Amino acid sequence: MRGDPPPNDGGSALAQRSRNHERIMSLLPFKLIVTPILIVATSLVARRWGPKLGGLLAGLPLTSAPVSVFLAIEQGLPFAAQAALGTLVGVASVGTFCLAYSMTARHRGWRLCTIAGIACFLLVTATFRMFSVGLVSGATLTASTLTAVLLALPRAVVAPPVQKPSVWDLPSRALVATSLVLLLTGAAPFIGAQLVGLLSPFPVFANVLAAFTHAHDGANASTLLLRGVILSSFGFAAFFLVVAWGLPVLGIAITYSLATLAAMLISLVTYQLDRLLA
Repeated sequence: MRGDPPPNDGGSALAQRSRNHERIMSLLPFKLIVTPILIVATSLVARRWGPKLGGLLAGLPLTSAPVSVFLAIEQGLPFAAQAALGTLVGVASVGTFCLAYSMTARHRGWRLCTIAGIACFLLVTATFRMFSVGLVSGATLTASTLTAVLLALPRAVVAPPVQKPSVWDLPSRALVATSLVLLLTGAAPFIGAQLVGLLSPFPVFANVLAAFTHAHDGANASTLLLRGVILSSFGFAAFFLVVAWGLPVLGIAITYSLATLAAMLISLVTYQLDRLLA
């Protein structure tokens, strides 16, 4: 008499992958709409009110926050919380990008500045990849790095009048930002939560805005923009500190609502403090 057939583990895994694929595809239209809107809105603010305020908006988690929400829905709350911790630490890498770009901009054009900034970001990210940190140590590391970068950035710079940008300016920014969101969320199941988190704050907004500002309006304007990025990066870090702590406890809706409020409040406070100390 033949026994019962063994459970079909391969079939279960295939069914799980199919369900994950369906969830990812169901969110695809949202990813394709929200990300371009955010980058275009940020670019228009920078044109209207100046590079520093544009940088302040660019430093907010405009791509990383949607990525985190998508990860929570697609990969589960524990995965998204672990990725948020990685992102919290990764914000420090953004600070080093801004410092490397602004220092290089004193003597070089935007191309070399971009190479120097991204190389610094990747080097610091690779270093962080070798260590495991908790919420308190991660928050301390990031806050200390951002403070040091802010003190090192030149303050007394004046931006020249903004020049008229190319007709392809906004579409190219939207395309790059959207591609990053799709790449990170698509690669999430294969590269792990920590690396997804560390790479999530990749400074696509800051880099694109800084490079275009540098090319059109000069190094001083790009430095002002990157100073705004650093100021809002404190709020960026606060967002992911709340997400890493809150997701397992509070769930998606409450956690991301509190994280958004924290990011806005901290960014406003740091911006006002910088104005008072100017």
